[in-house]
Amino acid sequence: MTDALDLDDIQAGALHERPSPYVGTYVLLRVNDPQEGREGRIKLRKVAEEAANYAAMDPVQLAKKLTQLENQMYKHAQSLEFEEAARLRDEIQRVKAAGLIA
Repeated sequence: MTDALDLDDIQAGALHERPSPYVGTYVLLRVNDPQEGREGRIKLRKVAEEAANYAAMDPVQLAKKLTQLENQMYKHAQSLEFEEAARLRDEIQRVKAAGLIA
């Protein structure tokens, strides 16, 4: 027997305020554990919200933010905090890959 996600869990991912302009992207995942599904939804929503925040920035603000993220990444690497440095590296790559900056 498999546990199902509650309707509130499903709607929480779909029924929230959208940025303007809104570009929707759908992600379909098979999740066997309801708790894992809830945690995954929270992580995905955070990534989507960060992307929306970057899209709202003008090029000068975005360049400053990327410089700040790079400086933080280097500080974490120098402090041997490699997981945090890798997380920041991935965030920088996501912004650049999205075409928000060259």
